[in-house]
Amino acid sequence: MPWGRTRVPRVEVVSREGCHLCEEMVALVRRVAGADVPVQVRDLDADDVPAELRERWSTLVPVLLVDGAEVARWRVDERTLRSALRVPGRVPSVRVLVQRWRRP
Repeated sequence: MPWGRTRVPRVEVVSREGCHLCEEMVALVRRVAGADVPVQVRDLDADDVPAELRERWSTLVPVLLVDGAEVARWRVDERTLRSALRVPGRVPSVRVLVQRWRRP
């Protein structure tokens, strides 16, 4: 886990079997999130998914949830994803710290 991070966001992609948009979103989320942020994929076609979840998300997949909040449906761009994955309490990048130090 990178230094300065106080917690890891809960990231979930609601998906369906055979959904090409779902596969694209999962690949993008895993790439952007990196190895330190686990990505859970919830397949609505699995037997253990409650009926109310299947009804709620069935026609909206893929759906990206971060810490339980809906971030995107169908598609997500990298900028939105990076913004959603920011964690409060994370130390700013070194470049930002240097810029602040140089200001009067």
